[in-house]
Amino acid sequence: MRKEDLVILIPFAGGSAYHFAPLEKEISKFSDVKVLEYPGRGRRFDEALLNDCAAIADDLYDVITPILGNYRRYYIFGHSMGTQVGLLLIRKMAAAGIPLPATFFVSGKGGPSKPINRATYLLPPSEFREALKTLGGTPKEVLENDDFMQFFEPIMRADFQAAETFQYKSHKKLNLPIVGLYGTADELVSDDMDLWQLETTEMIQLFEFAGNHFFIFDHVDEICSIIESVVTKSKYQRVNIAE
Repeated sequence: MRKEDLVILIPFAGGSAYHFAPLEKEISKFSDVKVLEYPGRGRRFDEALLNDCAAIADDLYDVITPILGNYRRYYIFGHSMGTQVGLLLIRKMAAAGIPLPATFFVSGKGGPSKPINRATYLLPPSEFREALKTLGGTPKEVLENDDFMQFFEPIMRADFQAAETFQYKSHKKLNLPIVGLYGTADELVSDDMDLWQLETTEMIQLFEFAGNHFFIFDHVDEICSIIESVVTKSKYQRVNIAE
């Protein structure tokens, strides 16, 4: 049975719908869920990789907008690079006159206004693998297997290029709630979560979790509880899509 709410999940660099399976399972208990898949992996393996966040947002816009009218409200949850893509997607929707999401959940990524001074995607193979190891999220079995890396490295490099060459442009603040989630051990993120306040007219909410950049894998129940509470509250506050 179709529910009146839709939660849209946008993956991190190197991620696919597969990685969000635990979140998808729990969220589906109280809302419909759509896990977006970037070109070049998973269900879209036969499509060309994209290495630009704006191009990825354009692609996902064409995927998601046809089904939004089936729901009263929708929510966007992005992790890491997924927050950059999500923000561009929301701004594209706003420009097209599509109602904004009821809430934008930004996970594992500080506010987009902070300049990015990294070029991980340009590192030679050995250093690139070491950077992935330090970041976490990539199984040791993948990093130490040349055959696996031959397959995954182009995907990772394309995504890192998209994330690290992201071009921030100042816009009029969005009128939507932003809920931020981050790991306390993620030093590249935790100090910059407050910068999300520059993107919205509403007061942001921040939740911290023990863990590194990929804290989401260890806190599925808690994260889904936060999402559920927001969805439940929104039922009585805001109607975005179809009356």
